[in-house]
Formats: sequence, structure tokens, C-alpha cells
Amino acid sequence: MLDDSFIFGLGFFAQGLFSARLLVQWFLSEKAKKVVAPDLFWQLSLVASFLLLVYGIFRKDLVIVGGQVVSFYIYLRNLQLKNVWPTFPMWFRLLSLSAPVLAIFF
Repeated sequence: MLDDSFIFGLGFFAQGLFSARLLVQWFLSEKAKKVVAPDLFWQLSLVASFLLLVYGIFRKDLVIVGGQVVSFYIYLRNLQLKNVWPTFPMWFRLLSLSAPVLAIFF
């Protein structure tokens, strides 16, 4: 179906986004001298979680898929609580809400 290098590249890219979000959170927390979780932290978390979900589907890895479905909705909820979720385009919000559910059935 898809080339293995593409699938591995997707996984590494998604993992890189997870690393980037931690670096952003760490930098801002150090600067503020308290734990800070900026909007960008949750936005990168959501995108990276979605990409790792897709990666898990390609790899047919139930552990990755299951973990990312749970994490995905936690990140989405945090964006809602911070009132950032409405700033995303409607197509992205609809896709985001339905993708993990569709992934389970896939």
C-alpha cells in the first residue's frame, strides 16, 4: 500500500512534534519560573497525536492506536477548556472529532 520509508517518516515526524511541544513547554515554564502549558503545547499535541494515530493504523499496531485515541481526546478537551478549539477551521474540527472513532473501526 504505502512505502515503508513513508510510514517510518510519518512516525518520526509525529514523534518530533511531540518532542517540540515538550521543548516549548519546558522553555516557557523555565522562563515563567512555574509550570506553563501554552496553547501551542496542546495544538502540537493534537496534531502529533493524530499523525501517530495514522502511523499506528499503517503499522496495524493496536497499542499505538488505542493510546493515541485516548490522548487525542484529552488534548482536544484541553483546547476546549482553554477556549482555543473554536479558532480551528470547522473542517479540521469535524475531521478531528471523527478521525479517532473511524480509526477504531478501520
